[in-house]
Amino acid sequence: MEVPIEAHNESAQPPAYGARSETGGRATQFLLRARDWFQSQGVVPFGARPYAPALVWLVAMVGASALGGRDARAALLISALGVIAAVATLRGPLGARSVTALAMIPGAMPSAPAWVWVLSGGVVALLVSVRGGPVELRSHDLQRHLDWCRRRQENAHVLVLRFSLREVPKPARLLESFRTTDSIALHYSHGTCELQAVLDDTGFSREGVERRVADYAGASLRCGWAQFPDYGVTLDTLIETARADLADPRMEINFTELPAESYA
Repeated sequence: MEVPIEAHNESAQPPAYGARSETGGRATQFLLRARDWFQSQGVVPFGARPYAPALVWLVAMVGASALGGRDARAALLISALGVIAAVATLRGPLGARSVTALAMIPGAMPSAPAWVWVLSGGVVALLVSVRGGPVELRSHDLQRHLDWCRRRQENAHVLVLRFSLREVPKPARLLESFRTTDSIALHYSHGTCELQAVLDDTGFSREGVERRVADYAGASLRCGWAQFPDYGVTLDTLIETARADLADPRMEINFTELPAESYA
């Protein structure tokens, strides 16, 4: 199942629950956070990471500056490659990618005034500063799926799972445990993942879904359920009902308050 990225990420992992404050505890906590960070990089493709525009710009500008003094054509070529990389590899609206591409212009003119370089770098820094947010991997639109069930007067089931990357290092694999007719959204932020799904009632087996998810996760996960229309008629109400049994003080992240900009 192909899953397009629809949002970007801020991948800082919160301190380990119950970590000690002495030197040994801090060292262990640091190693755990480093491991979680590296694992999170497998969740998010390079172009969707917050620092991607700055890294693309920095590599292109360093290369152009280093070679521009010797050969102006080399600087122009590297800047052109930076423009292509910004447009082709970065995830996000075309406008944001275009801004990053335009910031490559000073690289083609190594003798440009310092303020031009400062301006282009500042624009990229500003762009990076507004890219923080959750990652959302989505197979289908949950609201559209629920609307479809409402029009056809059919029952549906809403599932919510919440877990950390320590429990499930590769959360995207969980999407493979669902049917192609199911709608799934996998949110990721600050080291915690929440999976939301809308499933058709036809051929539905709650025990079967939980068993498949556990097999793909390689761990026993708690599942929160809500049924449409018995427990509610809106997606927000159904998700909150399914979340009710999943409260965990170590993973108190309100995903409903995090903006999810479309990066498809």
